[in-house]
Amino acid sequence: MAILVDINGTIASEDKPIQKSIDYLKTLSTDIYFISGSHESLRNRYEALLERLGLSYVEIILNPTDENKDYQFKLAMAQTIPNLEFAIDNNPNVLSLYRSVGIVAISPDDILMPTPVDL
Repeated sequence: MAILVDINGTIASEDKPIQKSIDYLKTLSTDIYFISGSHESLRNRYEALLERLGLSYVEIILNPTDENKDYQFKLAMAQTIPNLEFAIDNNPNVLSLYRSVGIVAISPDDILMPTPVDL
């Protein structure tokens, strides 16, 4: 199984960590693909960010051109990920587009952390 996770506004905002999302991702034992509509020229920046946050991933998917709109690019890439279980993105338009083609999509605001069980 795999999940697709937006970078900007989902795991970090202006390189400041969004801890709830990071903590959630660290609880998962699935393949994580990170995506951004940002240009490929920012790859080193995103690699350094993910390393600093301690997040493992299969791939970082970045936009090779400035011609594709963010949501069009993300949808096209999501459809290429094998065994995609769900996607996390902060953009309501992207979430709606994912859902329109049957991809389960959630906002970072919808992430529920498991609560500890009292023993």
